[in-house]
Amino acid sequence: MPWIDPSVGAIDGVALIEALSSLDQVSTKDDFLWWSQTDVQGFLPHRAFLAVTGKVFHSGIKPQSMIAVNIPESWLAQTQAERDRYQTFWMQRWLQSGEPQMFDLARDGTGFGAGNLKGFRDSGLQNVAAHGLFDIHRDQLSFFSFLGMPSAPAATHTKLLKLMVPGMHDALLRCMRPSAIPKTLFSPPGQLLTERENEVLSWICQGKTNSEIASILQISTNTVKNQAQTILVKMKVNTRAQASAEAMRRHLVL
Repeated sequence: MPWIDPSVGAIDGVALIEALSSLDQVSTKDDFLWWSQTDVQGFLPHRAFLAVTGKVFHSGIKPQSMIAVNIPESWLAQTQAERDRYQTFWMQRWLQSGEPQMFDLARDGTGFGAGNLKGFRDSGLQNVAAHGLFDIHRDQLSFFSFLGMPSAPAATHTKLLKLMVPGMHDALLRCMRPSAIPKTLFSPPGQLLTERENEVLSWICQGKTNSEIASILQISTNTVKNQAQTILVKMKVNTRAQASAEAMRRHLVL
């Protein structure tokens, strides 16, 4: 079992371990987005998420890729500086210190200029926990922001992000590689099943439960549950039985 600092305290350690383990199955941007909105919510609840990879300049970060969910477009546009640079005030602070950034508008807002805060205040995403990681040459980075947390972030979240971000960094870079696009068996318009989702689908078609599939594939039951739900969404069906029937109709399983 991975080592976890006992001072992390109220964080659900089992949920954290399962979430970090399930990162191994993340291979596309859609996978990463789903992971951030399912596996993570149990111990780090948030309303919005932003992940950025980019090249470091003195005037900010030039994004190479971005994954965002529930981020107001008007506020995101305001974070784009001149020459397509991207920077938020908590990213500026992180670039200077390298430490996780915890921000609560009511508590910490006086430390920033009104211009920096207006768009953020209007977004309604007051609480932020953010951290990132440089590559070995320190000219590329990935940076992750969890926004709209239900309460002000605390020291517990600082420890949590230090545990999470190395794995998130590796998974996000893996998603960005062209060679990481998985082979698929099922491809409805606009949606694709990953290889692992196809494996789960094949066992669903054989009537296996989530616990049985988890044992067979040597992954957590929670991961199987999330992947099964993703399969239903992508196949545009409501039940496992309907997914099985659709898979057989399309000759995806024997």
